[in-house]
Amino acid sequence: MKKILLSIILFSVLTSGFSQKLLYTSEYGGDNSNGAIVSYDLSNNSTSTQLRLGGNPFYGINFFREVPFGETDFTGGLTLGSNGKYYGINTNASGLRSENYVPKRRPKGLFYSYDPSTNTYEVLHSFVGNQEFSDLLLKSGGFNDDLSNPAYTVLEVNAGVFYGIALGGGVANEGGIWKYDINTNEYSVIGSFKDPLNNVGHKPLTGLIKGDGNNIYGLCLNNSNNEEGYLYKIDTDTDLMSYVGDLLAAGWAIFQPHGQMVYNSSTNTIYGTKDRFSSGSSYGGGLWSFDLTTSTVASVWGIFQSDINILGSNASGVVQANNGKMYVTTQNGGANGKGTIIQCESSGSGQIKVYDFPSNFGTVSGTGMIVSGSKIFGTCTYDLSGPQLWSYDYINSTFDIIFSGDETDPLKPGWYTDWGILIDNGNIVGTTKQGSEGGAGALFSHNITSGQTSILQSHASREGRNIIGEMTQLNDSIFIGYIGKGGPNTIVGGTAKSQDEQGSIALFNVVSGNVQHLEKPSAFQANDETQNQWSNRPLLASDGKIYYTAITITGTSILAEFRVHDLINPSNFIKIYNCPEEYVTAGVIELPSQKIVLAAANNVYIYDLNTKAVTEFTNTHSYQQYGHMSDNIILASNGKIYGMTKASRLSTAAGENRAVIYSLDTTTFTFQVEHTFDSLVRTTNTELTEYNGKLYGSTNFLGANNQGHLFSYDMTTQAYTIEYSFDYDQDGGGFSAGWTLYNDKLFSTSRTGGANGYGTLVAFDLTNSTLNVLEHLTMENGRSYRGTPIFWDNTVGLDEIIKNSNIKIFPNPARTVLNVELENVSLIEIYSTTGQLVKRINNTNTINVEDLSSGVHIIRVHNDIGIYSSRFIKE
Repeated sequence: MKKILLSIILFSVLTSGFSQKLLYTSEYGGDNSNGAIVSYDLSNNSTSTQLRLGGNPFYGINFFREVPFGETDFTGGLTLGSNGKYYGINTNASGLRSENYVPKRRPKGLFYSYDPSTNTYEVLHSFVGNQEFSDLLLKSGGFNDDLSNPAYTVLEVNAGVFYGIALGGGVANEGGIWKYDINTNEYSVIGSFKDPLNNVGHKPLTGLIKGDGNNIYGLCLNNSNNEEGYLYKIDTDTDLMSYVGDLLAAGWAIFQPHGQMVYNSSTNTIYGTKDRFSSGSSYGGGLWSFDLTTSTVASVWGIFQSDINILGSNASGVVQANNGKMYVTTQNGGANGKGTIIQCESSGSGQIKVYDFPSNFGTVSGTGMIVSGSKIFGTCTYDLSGPQLWSYDYINSTFDIIFSGDETDPLKPGWYTDWGILIDNGNIVGTTKQGSEGGAGALFSHNITSGQTSILQSHASREGRNIIGEMTQLNDSIFIGYIGKGGPNTIVGGTAKSQDEQGSIALFNVVSGNVQHLEKPSAFQANDETQNQWSNRPLLASDGKIYYTAITITGTSILAEFRVHDLINPSNFIKIYNCPEEYVTAGVIELPSQKIVLAAANNVYIYDLNTKAVTEFTNTHSYQQYGHMSDNIILASNGKIYGMTKASRLSTAAGENRAVIYSLDTTTFTFQVEHTFDSLVRTTNTELTEYNGKLYGSTNFLGANNQGHLFSYDMTTQAYTIEYSFDYDQDGGGFSAGWTLYNDKLFSTSRTGGANGYGTLVAFDLTNSTLNVLEHLTMENGRSYRGTPIFWDNTVGLDEIIKNSNIKIFPNPARTVLNVELENVSLIEIYSTTGQLVKRINNTNTINVEDLSSGVHIIRVHNDIGIYSSRFIKE
C-alpha cells in the first residue's frame, strides 16, 4: 500500500482562551434573512451568527402566475401598508428555482416588507408547510398543518394586521388562509382549503377583499366540481373561516368564475367575473353578483357568440372607479382580438365597450388593477418583451403602455411583472421576477406625472442568498459549503450580472465573515441558465481536491453529476451518473485505498485518485423494492459502507416500495439490506452516524407521537431500536440533517417545530438516552435545511502566521498506533474530514487509532510553539 507523508502547516496561536462551537447552515438566517452560518458555543450555551450573506433575499423564479381558469398557476404582488411600508409575498423563495424541478425540495415562500424611506427589506415570516421536505411529499403530523407557498396580494384589515392566501400546506395540502400581526410579530393559520369542517372549497381563484362589517371574502372552487365557484369569508373578529354561497345557484352561466372581485358597500353586493361558460368552451364569460343581504347570486350579464367581436371574450377581472362605475377587462375578442375594457353601472348593468386593446398587446391580467384619479392601472400576464404595465383614462378615453419587458438591459425593471401593484405618492410601484440586473427582476417605481420608471431595488444577489446543506472544514477558519441562489459575477455590457441565480459552491471564512465563490462552478455548461441543486457534504479528499454531486438543470435537460474542484479551476465532470425514476443527490466518501465512492439510485461508481479511472457497479438492487441510494454514506469500523435509501414511488406490491438501511462491501460493492423500514417511513435524515458498534439515524414518521424517531442499528446483532420519539412542539420536527457525534452526544438540527416553529438544535446523550433541546431556533438562527452541525475549535485567530515546516507522523497509513516526531507535545487531537473531534490525548507523542473508522483523518498537534496540522489514513 502506498504510504503518504504530507507537509505540515504551522499556525501560531494568537488568541487567548479556548472556544468550541457547533456550526450549521441557516437558509434564511442572519440580520437580513438571507442565509447564514450560525454557531452554538458549547461553553456558554448560546447561539450567534458567525457569518451572514448580504445579498437580496426576495427573489425566487416564481412559476405561479395568473393564467386562464382551471390552471394551477398564480402570482403575488405588493400592498401599501398603513405605516407607509410595502408588503409582499414570494411564493418560491428558496434555494431552488421551482418546485417543478427535481429533487423536489419544494421551497415554501415568505412574507416580507420594504421600507421606501430607508430602502431596506425585512423578512417577516418564512413558511414551513405541512409536509416532510422530500420528494415524496407525504404529510407528517409533526408539521401541525402549517401553510406554504403564499399567493396573491396580502390584505391589511386593521393597522398592521394582514391576511393572506397560501396554495400549499394545510389539512389537505391545498393551502388556506394565514394572518400576520406586525404589532406583535405573530403568525397564525386561520383555516385550510378543502377542510370538511369549513367546506369552503379549494383552489383559490382570486385575492381577498374587504366586505360587510368585519368580514373579508375570497373565492374558491367547489371541492368536487372544477367549474363551480364557492364564495367564502373570514370573520376578522373571531378569525372563523366559513362558506357563504355557491355561485352555481344562478345557473350554468356562472361556471368558470375567475379574476379580481369588488365590493359595493351601498348595495352590500360583491361583483366578480367569469371567463367562459364551461370548460369545453373557448369564449364567453361575463359579470356575476352576490347580494350579501339576501344571499342571492345572479348572472348580471354574459358574453355570447354574437358579442365577441364587440364586447370581447374571456372576462378576467373587474374594478370600481372613482366615477362610481365598474370596468371589466377581457382577454380576447374585440376589434383587435386582444380583449377589451367594458364599462358598466355601479349595479353591474348597462355594459358597453369603451376600449379595444391594441393588436400588439399581450394578455391583460385583469387581476390586481388599481385606480388613481381618472386612471385605471393594470398589468399583463407572463410576457418577456410585451407590455408590463398599462393605464386607461376613463375620462379622456386614452390608453398608455407604461413600459414593456426588456430581457437585455440591466438598468430597466425587467419582465414577468407581478400583477399586484400599488400607488404611493403619485408613483405606481411593482415588482418583476426576471430581467433587470442579474436576471432576477426588481422592485420598480413609475412616476405618474413625469412618466419616469426607475429601479428602487434590484433583486439580483451577486453575494448570494440561501446557505443550504452541509459543510466540510478546509482549515482552521474556512469551511466549504453551498449557496442556493445568486453567486458569481459575469460582466454584461460593462455591468456586473449574477449568473442567472445559479448559486455556487463556496468557501466561508467563519472568522472574517468573507465569502468566496469558487470560480464559475458551472463553467463547463454552455448555457448560462444552468441551475444547480446540491446539499450533501462535499468531500475534501487526500489529494486536496473537493468532490461532490449536483443536479444540473438547463431548460428541460436534467443531469445528475459527480464533480471535482481543485479550488483554483472550474469544476469538472467525473461522471454523469444514472438515476432511474428520479434524480438523487448522492454523497461521496474516500476509502483508504485513495478511491472515491459514490452510491446513487441502484448504481455504485468508484473513482481512483491515482489512475483517474471510473469503475461502475450497476443494478445493485431493485430500487422499486428497496428504494434509491441517496444522500451521504459512511465507512464503518467493520470495513463496510452504510447508507439509507429513499423509497421508490413506482411499485405498489406488498413488501415493496420501501426505504432501507443497506451496506456495501468494499470489494464487490454488493448491496445488502440490513433493515427494512416500516412502509410509512418514507424519508430519513441525511446519513448514519456510528457509535460503539451501532449506527444512529432518524426518521420523520412513526415513533410514539408519529412525528419521527431517533433509532440505532447494531451492526453485529442487526437489532433495530427506537431510541427516542420526537414531539413536534417540544423537540422540533423534520430532522433532515445528520447527527454529529461529539463527547458521547449526538447533535442535530430540525427544520421546523419547537417553541417558535423554526426548528431546534438538539443534543442526544448516548450515555443515558435523553434528548435535550439546546436552542429553540428563530427565523434569524433557524430554518436550517440539511444543516448538519459541524464541530469547530475556535482557537486560531485572524492573524495566522504560516511557516514552512515538516513534521513526521508514522506509520501513514496507520492501523493501530500513530507516532508524532515533535518536541514538547502538549495535546494531540484527531478530527474526521467533516470536522468532528473524534479523539484527544494530552502530553504524549503516541496516540492509539485502532478504534477509529477507516479513512482519511486530520491530526492537530499542539506544543509550546504552535499548532501543527496534517492528514493521515487509518487502515
